[in-house]
Amino acid sequence: MAAHDRVPRAHAGRVPGRLNGAGDGGNRTAGDVVIIQRPGRMPIDEAALSATSVEGESRAATEHRSVRPRTGESSKPRDEMATSDILREQLLALIDGQGAHLPFDAAVADFPDDAINRLPPNVPYTPWHVLEHIRIAQRDILEYIRNRAYLAPTWPEEYWPARDATATPEQFALTVEGFRSDRTALHELVADPATDLLTTIPNTPGHTILREVRLVGDLQTELAEDFFGGFVHHAGANLHAKVLYGRSNHHKLEAIFKCFARAMKFACSKDARLKDQLPSTKGLL
Repeated sequence: MAAHDRVPRAHAGRVPGRLNGAGDGGNRTAGDVVIIQRPGRMPIDEAALSATSVEGESRAATEHRSVRPRTGESSKPRDEMATSDILREQLLALIDGQGAHLPFDAAVADFPDDAINRLPPNVPYTPWHVLEHIRIAQRDILEYIRNRAYLAPTWPEEYWPARDATATPEQFALTVEGFRSDRTALHELVADPATDLLTTIPNTPGHTILREVRLVGDLQTELAEDFFGGFVHHAGANLHAKVLYGRSNHHKLEAIFKCFARAMKFACSKDARLKDQLPSTKGLL
């Protein structure tokens, strides 16, 4: 979870690129990121991403139908429900972690104590660092909604613990409970019929509770280009990702990330045929 975009985000230079743009076009230098969705539909056997997209959308549709209506609304046609009630129902499901991702409580259940401060290979953050970042970011948005005198932390320094900070099992548990407590507060705020989800929050640039809760509950698809932009900038690489078709931005991005992961695994794997040679495309392209 990242802090919402009212907080200026540090960006190491402008990365050219576009999301859902037209064709590739032109030669590009290291640091370019192009994420393209081509119009029209193609047969499944011509698209490596299609199976992922179709499977993901089918799964999402099944999970959406599994969200139970609230008491007293089971026999009420959805097209007769007030718009605010529909939004409220969907936001509550989002806060509770329903959808095509692992719920928070399942992710932290029985987390091993010896892994709390363990650095994964080539990653500068521990599981506790990430969890504390999530707690701080959620608390930031909660206070932004309900406290007009609230001053946001400095981005990005105060949204993360210090790089060398460690946590005891008790501190890890406090982070978990802090997140749950703030999540409950958000849930109660949204569930309250007196809460107007669409009214602009005072002293904000047009922000609504609907907007803020969506930022808490899920990854915003427009942030994908920032992620890949940061990757190509620091890796000094080119990245061209093409989404052949799909309806849901969520599942189009899921397809991109899966293919990106497979491409990175292939690119970073040693080819036994090269033996002691340095992998290079020099003279081959």
